Amino acid sequence: MVIAEDTLRVRVHNATDMTWYGAYSDTSIFPSDTFSFRKILMHYTMGCATGGCSDWDYTTTISALLNTNQLDTNGNIIREPFELGRVITPYGSGLNQNWKYTHTFDVSDFATILKDTLPIQAFYSGWSSGFSVTLDFEFIIGTPQRNVLAIQNIYQGSWDYINPTEFEINNLPPKKILVDSAKGALLRVTPTGHGFENALNCAEFCEKNYDVQVNGAQFHVFTQSMWRDDCGMNPIYPQGGTWLYDRANWCPGLEAHCYKHELTPYITFGDTFELDMDIETYNYVVPAGKVPANYQIAAQLVSYGEYNYQNEAELVTIIAPNSKDNYLRFNPICKNPKVEVLNNGEKPITSILFNYGLENDPTVYTYLWSGNITFNTTEIIELPSLIFPTNSHQKMFFVELMEINQNTDEFIENNKKTALVELPKELENQLYFNFKTNYKASETEYYLINQNGDTVTSHKNVIKFQFDTTQLNNSQVYTDSLYLSGGCYELILKDKGKNGLDFWANNDGKGYFVLLDKDEKLIHSIEPDFGTETRYSFYVQENTGISVNAKINIAISPNPASERINVASQDGTLIQKVHIFNNLGQLVYQNVIANTNYVISIAEMPKGLYAIHFITEKGSLVEKLIIE
Repeated sequence: MVIAEDTLRVRVHNATDMTWYGAYSDTSIFPSDTFSFRKILMHYTMGCATGGCSDWDYTTTISALLNTNQLDTNGNIIREPFELGRVITPYGSGLNQNWKYTHTFDVSDFATILKDTLPIQAFYSGWSSGFSVTLDFEFIIGTPQRNVLAIQNIYQGSWDYINPTEFEINNLPPKKILVDSAKGALLRVTPTGHGFENALNCAEFCEKNYDVQVNGAQFHVFTQSMWRDDCGMNPIYPQGGTWLYDRANWCPGLEAHCYKHELTPYITFGDTFELDMDIETYNYVVPAGKVPANYQIAAQLVSYGEYNYQNEAELVTIIAPNSKDNYLRFNPICKNPKVEVLNNGEKPITSILFNYGLENDPTVYTYLWSGNITFNTTEIIELPSLIFPTNSHQKMFFVELMEINQNTDEFIENNKKTALVELPKELENQLYFNFKTNYKASETEYYLINQNGDTVTSHKNVIKFQFDTTQLNNSQVYTDSLYLSGGCYELILKDKGKNGLDFWANNDGKGYFVLLDKDEKLIHSIEPDFGTETRYSFYVQENTGISVNAKINIAISPNPASERINVASQDGTLIQKVHIFNNLGQLVYQNVIANTNYVISIAEMPKGLYAIHFITEKGSLVEKLIIE
């Protein structure tokens, strides 16, 4: 056990290899119940086993093994497992030997169990080697939301779903529960569905709900979908298998969600109540020799004392800017930060005053947010943009909650966080997009958005190119050219099919998207196997980018103009290409000239200020054009 400031740290399993189907147990000494902890976190770092990562997705389950003070028939201590967290391994074929990824679980509800000498079991369902497990527990000293009085298993197991009647009777029967001397209660449910070799693709690839009822027909309390629809945004990508398919509450490489249902309003404490959990019914035929649908469920009832806070907000995490792997999909950024806030107090949070900025920077930004966050729920909040410097690759970003509901927070120790950020690259102001569609061009969209949120250019099923609006064609190369003013830009590439521009498990073909500089040299290549969406942010400085060659002399007449202009080389220099950009940086005209004189019609262009970019045999030149 290591004590640092207000946190006690305990490591259990230090890169333990999980190489074959089975349970791996390690025992450590946890704090006794002398301390009061406001939060207990479990950081599960998964890595490759000594012999490398497995190619397949397998379920891993972390459980605390509680001593029941009973012996089995062989005289061995009977231990009851309490599931702390569940992670499904990624498809490891594309991962290198040094690959690691950390999942963080809030296990504060297990405070009455995680103490003294305790075995922690990592169960690996894989039939091949393998992965490794390292667990780091953080016990953060302080007062919790509510004091945990007890936790008990209600449903726990992995069961085949042959038919609904048999499943409910044998695995999810109604339970009579007594919660004595408590003031609050919560049901934690972690379900995952597995197996799909049937006409319904159940349970892995079919979206089903579960219901929770209290006291039979008296209350129909909760209906919860057992589904993750964000696998195409998996931060562990690309993988070798079908990593981007949405599944029954899991994605390859990620944790299963734990759903939390507050039961306090529905039960009378000191009396017995009935709790019943049922899965949405369905019928199917198990093909001969195939694996039936299966559900793994851990449901635990937690009982609590009174609320310890009325107005208490916790800054859970900084999503962006943040250089951690978990937030890879949303970073780097050069504009609006995003944070996650949790309400630990009984009263709803309706306003938060934020301070934020870069450490050691004299500028501190403030923002007053308004909304509604109820007890024990979180909200992702977007903060107004700030100015990021471009003179350093790394900075420390901070966010602090200053006031909650126009009052001082009752517990300020969890109000501030910092994150190491990697700043976006600084690019010149003339850029080219080179984009090839796959065979499903109608699924692909891209947008370039400036720091004000304005769309500078977009291809959403259509492409604006030399004044023509044309349907995007399959397997075709498109080029977009931009002359950008200074500021922050974000390129967003989306696929409505959630399978990117290149995915091995379909017949959509291969596409690509690359960003080029003014000399058409590669700046950045988008990973084509990106799933649902990918982003790329960058800076453009004022008065940078297109080189101006003073030796090139091209006359534009008339200027200002309204109908047409004549461009003429004054020294016989060959004009090769002409691009005209509006004041938003959008390309409105381009052509290959290969001449010293040329007439351009501008009658269809709106009035305003434009930039004409000439590419010649001697270099490039930018001139202003006014259309009136």
